Amino acid sequence: MFDEVVQRFRLDGAGRLLDLGCGTGQLVIPLAEHFAEAVGMDPEQEMLDRAARQAVAAKVANGALVPRWFDRPAGRPGALSTGHDGPLLPQDGP
Repeated sequence: MFDEVVQRFRLDGAGRLLDLGCGTGQLVIPLAEHFAEAVGMDPEQEMLDRAARQAVAAKVANGALVPRWFDRPAGRPGALSTGHDGPLLPQDGP
């Protein structure tokens, strides 16, 4: 699935991914390598803790996991994922 997303949206290692409701990181972690920055947001601290462990195991160094919108790093995301509506919604689209 991730290879198809990378090809379809021409992910090139630039931009920022914002994954709303990231849960345990099942989308934000494997997609992180295709962005300059990957941000996972979830209101449940237990989910963020699990995602953090997964990110460490996957050696993700370009990410942030935050509980609230105003805790995210400043800047506009280049792609948005909700994990519910589809795996990736590009801000500028193809």
